[in-house]
Amino acid sequence: MKEREMRVAVTAYLEALDYAVGYELLPGEPGYRCDVVGVRFYPRRGRAIPVLGHVAAVELKCKDVAGVIAQGTRDGGWADHSWAAMPAHRVKAMRPATLERFVIAGVGLLAVDVGRNTVRVVELPRCQYHRRAPDRVKGYWWRVYRRLVTEGGGDA
Repeated sequence: MKEREMRVAVTAYLEALDYAVGYELLPGEPGYRCDVVGVRFYPRRGRAIPVLGHVAAVELKCKDVAGVIAQGTRDGGWADHSWAAMPAHRVKAMRPATLERFVIAGVGLLAVDVGRNTVRVVELPRCQYHRRAPDRVKGYWWRVYRRLVTEGGGDA
């Protein structure tokens, strides 16, 4: 299984939660790309930029638990929800101590079954909720959101 194969199920999961979804976005450090990003805004009258709802970051990994936890922790610096998505058979084989590492890091865990195109929430992420984000941050995500909505997702 490849990371790209998990994208379809993860995208469907985020879209069901009313996120606009993009791939390989550059929200964090220079040169660093997040595998899947979901952005949601709430409408508000009288403002050019609506209220920033949530930003969800999802890192896709097939085997590397330590790597996906490190990436998810880094994503927690700019995303409201930071997730790791791994194949369902890999998650099922994890020991409780391994699952606890996700909880300690504040990174949620999604088990992806590519054959059935389903996603199961194993651990919930620690929510950051950047509701008082500066206007420049909200402006950045608003531009991303508009591009995703008008172009229909895909590589942004």
